[in-house]
Amino acid sequence: RACVALGGTKLLQHSAGTQPRSQQPPGGGAVGVVLRTGFHSSQGKLMRTILFATERVNGSDRETLLFILFLLAFAIAAAGHVLSVGLADPARSRYKLTPAPP
Repeated sequence: RACVALGGTKLLQHSAGTQPRSQQPPGGGAVGVVLRTGFHSSQGKLMRTILFATERVNGSDRETLLFILFLLAFAIAAAGHVLSVGLADPARSRYKLTPAPP
């Protein structure tokens, strides 16, 4: 705990501490303690925005309902077009044009 290294710092040299051999990290590494997270960097600000966003999406808005109805109208129009083109083709199977029961 004598030295503090900031995030992104590359350690060039370290020495083993006074711990017993059984408590030393494998590979001759060094034990580090996180004092604070990097929320003050640009990537940390982005993570903080993602993790702690206060604005939630809800489905009770009138605008959301209108958008869903708009998509439904296009889906019905597309299904009608596929049905009309399929019924006009005598070689096409009528069974494949109707939804199959579950």
